[in-house]
Amino acid sequence: MEPNVYAAYVHLQPGSITVKVGDKVTVGQQLAHLGNSGNSSGPHLHFGLLDQANLFTGRSLPFVLEQFTLVGNVNFETSTGDHLVIAPKSKEVTRAYPLYGGILNFPGN
Repeated sequence: MEPNVYAAYVHLQPGSITVKVGDKVTVGQQLAHLGNSGNSSGPHLHFGLLDQANLFTGRSLPFVLEQFTLVGNVNFETSTGDHLVIAPKSKEVTRAYPLYGGILNFPGN
């Protein structure tokens, strides 16, 4: 674990978190259930790494995901308000940084 690197998992179901600060986690371990908090129409996850423990003032840090499927990208030019237009694109990806607006699936999901 790197010093001053914090993981942010946003929109989890309240009361579903199975770990606490200081726990060691393993690849594939369930940490919580996806939720639908905030202004959204369905369960989803916003994930990122930050340089401090504050979600609002922390700076985003780059990271690499071992494996995922890119299933589409949000078309920001044609999306409006709560209506997202997603351009389908199916592609298996390994060892990459997930780009902004990408819709991803992960192995086992």
